[in-house]
Amino acid sequence: LVDAGRDRQIWAESYDRELTTQNVFALQGDIAQNVARALQANLSPSQEAAVAKAPTSDLVALDWYHRGKDLFAARSGAFNDTATTAAFERAVALDSGFAAAWAGLAAGRSWQVRSGSTTDTVPARTALDRALALDPGSPETAIAQAYYAYYARGDYDAALAHFRAVAAIRPGDVDAITGIGYIARRQGRWEDALAAEQRVTVLSPRDPQAVGGLGVSYYHLRQYDRAEELMRRALILDPGNDGMRQFLLGSIVTGRGDTAAGRAELAALPPGSPPDLVELWRAI
Repeated sequence: LVDAGRDRQIWAESYDRELTTQNVFALQGDIAQNVARALQANLSPSQEAAVAKAPTSDLVALDWYHRGKDLFAARSGAFNDTATTAAFERAVALDSGFAAAWAGLAAGRSWQVRSGSTTDTVPARTALDRALALDPGSPETAIAQAYYAYYARGDYDAALAHFRAVAAIRPGDVDAITGIGYIARRQGRWEDALAAEQRVTVLSPRDPQAVGGLGVSYYHLRQYDRAEELMRRALILDPGNDGMRQFLLGSIVTGRGDTAAGRAELAALPPGSPPDLVELWRAI
């Protein structure tokens, strides 16, 4: 742990333990406590227990869970949307009691309703019910409830209540803050939306969805130069994100009327771009 401003080391430790899920999370708990002490902060007993708790006993299931989390963060592309649910499905197939993976699956399936991949909300509800049965009070389950309300049901007030509940106990939770920003945008509270989305880009600067989400807000506010800048950054992080490319083209063509630059972007599309989307982009 380094104080970068003063270029001095605050804390360091070496660990050599057998790689098991219990050891991984016990180690995580040790590090969290040591870092908190070095920063003269305090973790409550419940926070210490939460950090050190192993959510699954299966390391492979844990790996698939984190793959699903990364893919969900980069949603808005057909491959990512399908791969997200597939990863979480692998995790729960390996450990049917893995509550956080069920919550992730509920969120992923809810997004597929929102994105138009399906109109059936039952699979998302089934996964959410399983998460609720296994761990009803966890922040992960609350986030899944929020995404189900938002994406699958279109109930913004219920979604916002769940997102805010998580943010109250975990102020740096990226999913919660992102959700608060999304709902504010849907409800026309643009200053609140920008504040939340800007905070997410600080907390998670390499998250393409965070960077692109902020760009979408600037696009809707007709600040097209700023939107274009953010969409380009997001596409560097996730070149295959079709939704962000659509907003980039919209910023260039619709926003500033530069059809020549729009055609240049189309000519530079990566190989394998979906033909139907290419035609849609041409129409923009």
